[in-house]
Amino acid sequence: MAARKPLSHFIDIDLVHRTVEDKFQLQDAKVLGEGMCGAVFLVKNPVGKTDFAALKVFTGKRESDSSSSSNSDHSQERAEKLFRTEVNVMRQCQHPNLMPMLHSVRMADSLCILMPYMSGGSLNRVMRRLTLQQARRYFFQIADAVNYLHQKKIVHGDIKPSNILISSEDQAVLSDFGLSKCVPNYRVEVFVDHGTRGFMAPETLADERVNPFKVDMYALGVTLWAMTIKKKPGPSVDYLHHVNRASLTPSLKHLLESLLQKKPSLRASASQVVEGSLP
Repeated sequence: MAARKPLSHFIDIDLVHRTVEDKFQLQDAKVLGEGMCGAVFLVKNPVGKTDFAALKVFTGKRESDSSSSSNSDHSQERAEKLFRTEVNVMRQCQHPNLMPMLHSVRMADSLCILMPYMSGGSLNRVMRRLTLQQARRYFFQIADAVNYLHQKKIVHGDIKPSNILISSEDQAVLSDFGLSKCVPNYRVEVFVDHGTRGFMAPETLADERVNPFKVDMYALGVTLWAMTIKKKPGPSVDYLHHVNRASLTPSLKHLLESLLQKKPSLRASASQVVEGSLP
């Protein structure tokens, strides 16, 4: 069995012998968000033309992790896996509605990704006051980004409003690629054991192999549902019931129905959404 390649074979590493807190002055930095990978901080931008950037610091820790050595090792492995996955996807992709990477940093105590700062915050923060026109515009920007990923045979794996950020130019930007997968073809089926409750497609609950592209599309549909129906998604919510009762345009209702089909084979693909050729 071949030896595992060192991280430097995958990314450009800035080896610095100080802690990430010292280098980026995180003690006084604003926390922009926290998740399964760690936290994102607002920092001074050391590499770009803008004043500020977002620094994602990977720890891999969860609240349930104890301080034991085995759990600590597992947390470090989880952090490195998420970091590698996210960096590799970001290096492959260039799309106006996908989060770009300014720099990747490995320090003595942390793994970090430096990204542009999205001053509009997450879609979650603005969702309830969106007009249908705004929701439609953001949705098709993200759908185009998802179509781009799928054409490159990359599955996002965790599409939801909190992973969609709004730029200073009022553009929706899909972020957080730690759960992404690169798959060999569009027919491949895999076990999906991750995602966010309420956004996971029904077929993922059966503990069977599923088409991950169709799972992405269901999550995209729930995101559109949340933007337009203005209700909180959840695993017990009957999305189509709310769609049928809502006062929506026929085209929007058809789009939601095409994305939220419980049967994967009936669910619209990203290319069908972008091209306007819904089933």
